Amino acid sequence: MSQLDKDTHPQDSPRVLAASLVGTSIFLERFIYYACRTILVLYVVNELGIDDARGSFRHNLVLMLILSGISGILVDFLIRTRSIVVQGALLNAIGLGCIASGFDVAVIAGAALTLVGSSAAKMGNLTHFGFMLSTRSNHIEGGFSIVWAILNVAALLGNLLMGLFVISGSFTNQTGFWVLTALASLHAIFMLIISVTGILPAARPRMAWQPRRILSELFGSFLLIALALGIFVFHFWMMQPSFYFMSDSLVYAILLMTVVLGFILFAVSPSPSALRRNSLMLLIMLLTCVLWATIRLSGDLAMEYVGYNYSMLSIQFQALLVLLLNLGIGLAFVLRKSPATKGFSGAGLRLLIGVGLSTLGICIYLVFPYVGTIAMIAAVLLGAVGESLYNYLTFATVWRLTPANRKGTAMGMLMASSGLGYWIADQFTFQNIDIGGKPDGGIWVPGMVMLAALSMVLVAAVWVVLRNQQEDAPISQNAPFD
Repeated sequence: MSQLDKDTHPQDSPRVLAASLVGTSIFLERFIYYACRTILVLYVVNELGIDDARGSFRHNLVLMLILSGISGILVDFLIRTRSIVVQGALLNAIGLGCIASGFDVAVIAGAALTLVGSSAAKMGNLTHFGFMLSTRSNHIEGGFSIVWAILNVAALLGNLLMGLFVISGSFTNQTGFWVLTALASLHAIFMLIISVTGILPAARPRMAWQPRRILSELFGSFLLIALALGIFVFHFWMMQPSFYFMSDSLVYAILLMTVVLGFILFAVSPSPSALRRNSLMLLIMLLTCVLWATIRLSGDLAMEYVGYNYSMLSIQFQALLVLLLNLGIGLAFVLRKSPATKGFSGAGLRLLIGVGLSTLGICIYLVFPYVGTIAMIAAVLLGAVGESLYNYLTFATVWRLTPANRKGTAMGMLMASSGLGYWIADQFTFQNIDIGGKPDGGIWVPGMVMLAALSMVLVAAVWVVLRNQQEDAPISQNAPFD
């Protein structure tokens, strides 16, 4: 274990209070983001009344994944995790205030600031949460599972509560944005207080030369503002229909560059067994990419077979099941008395089972025209169980194998890799799918089956690598290659 690892984690126990505070921050940030996204769609359609403006926001999901990858890199190289969470929360609050002002240009600027702020705060929170649990603690898997439950709770409540308030007339769109601005401001103040006072400890020890740290923080903050400015210009660009196709190519080109750059930065981190570690990270990134592609296509296939409303209902029900299952898994890990675990080998087997169940659920969608509702129910149940196993395990496994100075990059690469899955999914449709929208054409079903089979091959390879590197020593589950 490197000296940085030892300095970062002086004790073999999680910082429960700090992890709880970061968990609260994760909930607030995700609730605000999903509530904002819900109201923003209603606002653009009902008040601006500009179809091209609605089209300008269709890339936001992939932009969020790109920004997550970039934010993860910034966490490792320029901005401390405590700082990036505070800065992200501040940008989020400022962006929501711009949207609430109601001016067309301010709305687009606010959307850009909110995307950058949410991405930075999310990656800072996830990375900081892992550090607060400690890489040597047996609570790491339970902690990430509970994080996944928090993410699902925030998403469901954000979409449901704020959407209902606006649709029912309790809030106007503008009032909803002002309420979210106030909540985002409280979130920023909360993070600023616990960071400055030291209630939330730093994830890493301070650098010996403090001016260098200050310069890197300022440069990182400048990059965050520059990213927001770039998205602002991009949204204006997207308002020109002639640039639609070019913008698709640009978004995915930047996404691919982000993933490649992030993996290179991850790979050059020194390690006694860097080749095996890097190979495993690449396999998990590919697996994440293919899984998101198959999940995206299965959702689009469900839309075509059963209609939009039924499909959205099944997705919400599956999210609720995933929430409950992840909460149960997390509590089981955290509350168990025995510190012994099966380490990486056990994690690989659970990944294999989870992906296998999810893949089976995806394939069941194909027999819906012949079986009917039973197939849909079976697909949702299998998908929920599979997702509740592999989602948190992917992050927990990558966290364990990643050096302390590359944690943010690794977390960001997992997020960005899922964005490539959307591009792959587009290639298996007769016509490209509007990002976040319903497919305009049919889906090449054999292609979806091929992707499902590929996901099984990749997860089997991950399992084999993890199993072969498992050692008898208790520390091996936390540092399998060192």
